[in-house]
Amino acid sequence: MPKLIASHPTFAPITAEATDSVAPTLGTANLIANMVSISVAEQWQQLSPLAGGVSIFQNATISLSTTGIPAYAAANVFGAELDGNHLTDAVFAGKMGSLFFIEGEFDREGLRYVLNWIRRCIFAPPPESSVAKGGGDVTLTNPAFTGRAFKDASGRWRERWYFGTPQEALAALRERSGLT
Repeated sequence: MPKLIASHPTFAPITAEATDSVAPTLGTANLIANMVSISVAEQWQQLSPLAGGVSIFQNATISLSTTGIPAYAAANVFGAELDGNHLTDAVFAGKMGSLFFIEGEFDREGLRYVLNWIRRCIFAPPPESSVAKGGGDVTLTNPAFTGRAFKDASGRWRERWYFGTPQEALAALRERSGLT
């Protein structure tokens, strides 16, 4: 799994699943961090030679690692309860959602910026050993977590758009995710 540095990782819970022709409806988008180390490992199934040797996407493992995650983002990604800007419960359960992030990519023409949209994913709650409770607050001491990406009803799991500047990519991320 190659790791890359991604900017503006944004998670939005899915409020209505996609259909064959309609993208999923997303809830409030939250920025997870400014920068993360991310890796996406795709799992493909090879069909028999009788089927033309085609591979079909099964799922992908997504790993995010950052230096910190705000309480509101943890609540959005893991379904934790918030009291003001403090997590109030260490019992988390992942929410199905969409993940957006921007990465830089070199090609023959130079650097371009890629907006990635993982259309349907869920992240596992952090292990209990990385959750610290104290004074009524719950904090994540090791903000690294893993999730899975799945196809939606349209059969798609990821979309990518290419931009010439980071400002164009960020504007597109805000528009597509609903991040304010």
